[in-house]
Formats: sequence, C-alpha cells, structure tokens
Amino acid sequence: MKELKSVTSNVLEVARIESGRFELTYSEFNLFELLNTVWRESKDTAVNRNITVEMSFPKKLGQQFKGDEGRIRKVLLNLVRYCIKFTRNDTINLAFKERRRFNNTSEIEFQFKLLSGYLPPDSFAAGENEDTNDREIEILSTMQIINKLRGSIETTILNGRVQSFLVVIPLFSIG
Repeated sequence: MKELKSVTSNVLEVARIESGRFELTYSEFNLFELLNTVWRESKDTAVNRNITVEMSFPKKLGQQFKGDEGRIRKVLLNLVRYCIKFTRNDTINLAFKERRRFNNTSEIEFQFKLLSGYLPPDSFAAGENEDTNDREIEILSTMQIINKLRGSIETTILNGRVQSFLVVIPLFSIG
C-alpha cells in the first residue's frame, strides 16, 4: 500500500511539473527532524532486506532552514528507497553537510553511498523487472523536483556500477 501511494504521488508530481502547475511551498523546518523522519520511514524496509542505514551530519550545521520541506522529504525518501530496492546485505550511508554558504542561503549536500555494494549499472537510468515503469517515474519525479528546487544530482560510477548519489539543494538559513 505504501508503495502504491509513493508511485501515485510521483506520477502526480510529474504531471504537475509537465503541465506547469508545480509550485514550491516554502516554510521553516528543522533539518534534523526531517532527516530523522526519512530514516524512520525507510528503516523497516531496510531491516527486512538486511540493510543498515547510517546517517551522519556535522553538529555545526544549522538546524532551521526555509524551503519546500515536503518536496525535499520526497527526494530523500525516493533516493533511499531506490538504494534499498537494488541492494541486499549492505550499508547505506547518508551523509549531510553544508557545502557552501552565501548571504542567507546554504547549499546542503546529501550523499547516499553504498558502502560495500553497488547498484546495477543501468538501474538508475531504466530500472529492472516488473516494476520498471514505477522506478522510471520515481527517478523522473526525483530529478525534476531537484531541478525545480534549483538543486543538482550527480552519480558516482565505479567499475560500471552506481556507487553513490550526491544531491545538492540550496536552502535559506534561519538564524
């Protein structure tokens, strides 16, 4: 049921973006609470696949930011779930840090790294098996949302396999 809601939500996001009805909703939020929510929501699926999800972030990173919390949450959850789908018996390390600050804006870097395994070589581009379309929509939605947030996404490939994702999203610093 959770998977169906996620797919439906991603289809609706793509439709909103493509029709020009996509709007960002800026509000203040606590980054640590958001990251803990993402961890809690992905923990059960990870445990069922014998995957450890670790999070690390510097204590000096501010906690209060202004941005589209719901869309950032969606991006982070989509990428964590994507990593979980394609690996077993591994550790996914989620590292967060401030890459750069200018005026009241901080570029926050979110890195998703598989510590001992790698995603299949074409999994990021196309997905596999019976739910290929669901994965394609999930990734398309994620990439389009990152673009609308004025962010970027990069992949690190080692031996022809995706090893990590690096997402950078600018957020307004509060206090």
